[in-house]
Amino acid sequence: MTTPLSAFIALVFFLVVQRIVELRIAHRNTTKLLENGGLEFGKDHYWVLVLLHAGFFGSLLLEGFSRSIHASAVWPIYLGVFILAQAGRVWVIRTMNGRWTTRIIISPGAPLVSNGPFRILSHPNYAIVALELFTIPILFNLYWTAALFTVLNAVVLIVIRIPEETRALRSFGSSSV
Repeated sequence: MTTPLSAFIALVFFLVVQRIVELRIAHRNTTKLLENGGLEFGKDHYWVLVLLHAGFFGSLLLEGFSRSIHASAVWPIYLGVFILAQAGRVWVIRTMNGRWTTRIIISPGAPLVSNGPFRILSHPNYAIVALELFTIPILFNLYWTAALFTVLNAVVLIVIRIPEETRALRSFGSSSV
């Protein structure tokens, strides 16, 4: 039987590998978009996103290893939400088909992506990340990390990222991110 500690370590390992793969996809897509005339917006705040996500992993590990790891009493629900978020993540990346990146890149003249999860939410990837930043730590009762990074992520999205993305999209009419 899997212990909560080994499940925690396995989940963190999975997330690190997943993020590395995603960063490679994002880098490849960013390079291709820029080579084809895409314009990057929000370069000056990108470090905030990097710091937020690196800080999340650091906090997750710090809180996880400074206390004894216990699975939440309702862990199957949180795990189900996490698994759905992963399916959503794949759906977003596939829907954007080479246009998904961790940066804000506008391809002048390209239509706005409006199919797949974008029919439901205007920023599905941000909703998925928000779910993850809450459910991953709460799976193991890591309340401080769940609360802190849920709030920090919301502030970064509401105050910085979404307004910058909206400005970039408006500057090119029906262009896409």
